[in-house]
Amino acid sequence: MASSITSRRPASSKPASRSPSTVEEEVPKFYVPNITTKDLYGAIPISDVAWIAFFLWAALTYIPKINPQNVTLPHPAFYKVAREAAWALYGFCVGLPAMGLWVIAHECGHHAFSTSERANDVIGWIMHSL
Repeated sequence: MASSITSRRPASSKPASRSPSTVEEEVPKFYVPNITTKDLYGAIPISDVAWIAFFLWAALTYIPKINPQNVTLPHPAFYKVAREAAWALYGFCVGLPAMGLWVIAHECGHHAFSTSERANDVIGWIMHSL
C-alpha cells in the first residue's frame, strides 16, 4: 500500500498567472481625497494629551496604594504582581493615544505635516520631546 505522500501527483511546474491587463483592471483606481490643510489639522485629536495626563495621574495616584495597608490579597507576593499588572495596563492605555502623537511627530520629520519647514521642525521637536 503506497503512502499518501508518494501517491500524490507532482505539482505543475508552470504557475498559473493572469495577464497584466486583467490584474490592472481588477485593482481599483486610487483617488487623492480633496481635503484642505485645515481639515487635516482639525482631525488631530488634542484630547490625546489630556488622556495621557489623566492616565499618568491615575497611575501615580492609585498604583502605589496597592499594598497591604490598603488592599487585601491572599498572599504577600500578589501585591508586586498586582502593581506590575497595573503598570502594564497603564503602558497599554497610554500607548494608544501616544502612538497618534508619535505619528504626527514622525510626519513632521518628513516635512509632510505642514508646508512650513520651521513649523515641521518645531512641532516635531516638541512632540518627540514629550
